[in-house]
Amino acid sequence: MLHSTSFASWWDGTAPQPSPGGPQLDLELESVRQLEDMIAEIRACGVTTVKPPTDMPWGQRFAIVHDPDGHRVGLKAPLGERTTTDS
Repeated sequence: MLHSTSFASWWDGTAPQPSPGGPQLDLELESVRQLEDMIAEIRACGVTTVKPPTDMPWGQRFAIVHDPDGHRVGLKAPLGERTTTDS
């Protein structure tokens, strides 16, 4: 899923204000466990976490990181059995 910054700012307070060329790419993972493991690996590599994993009201756990070029990448997974708490 590719979000415009104007849409992302509606539901994510960490989103930058709308600006040209500022979309966000979302990747959907199979499970919350996979998302949590990926965030742990990303953090271990020193990648900036913009939004820590958070349960969203529409039934997904969601996090945002910056890629090496500074682009925002959303990671999301369907909520199910929880294995960790919010970071």
